[in-house]
Amino acid sequence: MEKKSNRTKSFFLTKMRSATRFEQTLLYAFIIMVVSSLSAINLSAQKRDTLSLGTFFRMVMDTHPALQAAALEDAVARAEMDNAQGNFDPVIRSQYTYREDDENVRLNSLNTSVELPLPMLFGPRLQVGYRRAIGSSINPETRTGDVGTGSFGVLIPLWQNVVTDRNRTNLDKAKIRPILARVVQEQERNNLLRNAGIQFWNWVEAALQLTIAQQVFDIALRRTDFITRRVRAGETQALDSLEAQQEVERRRGDILRAQRVLEQTAIDLAVNLWGEQGRTPRPLDYEPQAVPSLPTLDSVRVRAERLAALQLRPELQRLSFTEQSTQLDLALAREAQKPALDAEGQLLYRERQSSLDNYRIGLNFTLPLFFRSAGAQTELLSIALDRLNFQRLQTERGVQADIENALSALRRAAEP
Repeated sequence: MEKKSNRTKSFFLTKMRSATRFEQTLLYAFIIMVVSSLSAINLSAQKRDTLSLGTFFRMVMDTHPALQAAALEDAVARAEMDNAQGNFDPVIRSQYTYREDDENVRLNSLNTSVELPLPMLFGPRLQVGYRRAIGSSINPETRTGDVGTGSFGVLIPLWQNVVTDRNRTNLDKAKIRPILARVVQEQERNNLLRNAGIQFWNWVEAALQLTIAQQVFDIALRRTDFITRRVRAGETQALDSLEAQQEVERRRGDILRAQRVLEQTAIDLAVNLWGEQGRTPRPLDYEPQAVPSLPTLDSVRVRAERLAALQLRPELQRLSFTEQSTQLDLALAREAQKPALDAEGQLLYRERQSSLDNYRIGLNFTLPLFFRSAGAQTELLSIALDRLNFQRLQTERGVQADIENALSALRRAAEP
């Protein structure tokens, strides 16, 4: 096909070199009409199904890898919850020591305990244990009989870590972690659809520009044909025909540029299309659908959309999550500013002895002299909350600016 086309061009070039200016004009007109007919046939042969914005968005949301990666945030939130709850799992501690000297048992000690922290006010720790210590080297205070001694006790903070502690704070933060997962997914989806929507409308605009360029090119061809007939009838000079031919070539260049822009926007748009499970690229085998009519705007709807934007925009919800998390850290830092006072009590069970006759109680007290680390942490978290308030004000204004820009664009598009 290309060889035949090249032979045709050579034939016309040879003819044009030996022809007069008037004959060259006629040959130009004939070539343009042939090329225009072939272009029309080619375009009609490549006609494909149309693609609307709604269908395109559904295709993007079903298979795009970015959204599938964002969906993993739910699994991350569950893992963080399991990690936080793991701090309240029962812990078994066991130690066994045996020592023999000259066939005499000097030391035979077994100490086993199970501790269970509870996620509740005061953060108590339940303790169940068993201890057996016999041998000639055992301290009489800690020596037990051959059966050993069982115990049940509790450790309760009385001052610091009463309201919360590190484990309870991590659990509370893990409980609100699904909020962040949802916000991340919504923000990723919004950003993806926004960029994809811009690329979609660039593609639609490029297709319309190509259509306009082709229509203007057809007008230039008809004008050239009309001027050529006038030149042939002697009603005007041949120079007018050459100027018309130059205009046709300029319009042809417009078509080529419009085709290149359309190809580029189609390539950019196809980046958002993927096959099943988002692992293989999907080609763009569609033509843009006709531009839909503009939506009608009224003050009631605009007011409702403004309120919905301030409540639903992921940027604001993310700030809300960060604020809640910082509040939990601040409560923990304030607990660290208190002295540590823990009470411990145990009931001991020995062979042939009543449990009421065997118990042990104690107090543990810790007091840093200056609390500078805890005070600095509290101050930093308070500053972080102030910063979040300023960020919220700035983000809310940015959301309002986005709404104003969208409304302005719709108003300008609706103008005749």
